[in-house]
Amino acid sequence: MRARRAAAAAATAALLATLVACSSEDDQGTDDSANVDTPSQQAPTAGTDTTEEAPGGADEESSTTDDEAATGGDEPPETSTGNGEAGSEDGAQAPDEGASDEQEPGGTDAQWISPGSSDEGAGDLAGGPLLAVDVRSAIHPYYDRVVVDLEGEGGNPGWYADYTGDPVQDGSGAPIDIEGNAFLHVSVTGFRYPEEGEEFVDGVIPVTGTGVTEAYVSSPFEGQIQVVLGVDSARPYRVFVLPDPLRLVIDIEIAG
Repeated sequence: MRARRAAAAAATAALLATLVACSSEDDQGTDDSANVDTPSQQAPTAGTDTTEEAPGGADEESSTTDDEAATGGDEPPETSTGNGEAGSEDGAQAPDEGASDEQEPGGTDAQWISPGSSDEGAGDLAGGPLLAVDVRSAIHPYYDRVVVDLEGEGGNPGWYADYTGDPVQDGSGAPIDIEGNAFLHVSVTGFRYPEEGEEFVDGVIPVTGTGVTEAYVSSPFEGQIQVVLGVDSARPYRVFVLPDPLRLVIDIEIAG
């Protein structure tokens, strides 16, 4: 009887020992799982980069560089004049029709020339697309102005000017009969013969002036025309061209 009780007690003790061992293994597994799931909080080792990147990282920096390349970096954007075209370097606009002849020449291209000297301007050689279609005149505070309006796309008139004693027509040699004591003769190149029905200037034209008395404009001959101004005396003058609309301008000084 006692032997049975002792065997039963030993079995019970063995069973308890087994249960305790199992319980210890379960606890150990739980600790290992906790160690796996928890991220490491150890200090970084030497040589490890701890700098945090901004959102977007290298992609954002690359995008900025690409944008600068697309716009030309620091170069300002092209400005527009309002019609879809870039603005011109000097910003000049065509003069208003009502004030176009008030425009003054610039630079040294239109210096006043003394009566004893000649003047010339480079342009098309004899022959070109131009026609003289009108002559206008006006008195300004210090000079009389005569304007010859020209037509002809792409035309660029050249001229040679000087005072002459007795002006004559090119070709025929017939005298040009206009009033005046001195005559400024201007040969203008770049012209064509008018077609049938086209209007053009030819002959003596009365003008408004203090020193200028009359003007004469010839029809084209061998690619050029003659413009002759009758003046009360030989005075300083200047000749130049203005664009838009194209016109030849002759000024005669009337006051110093």
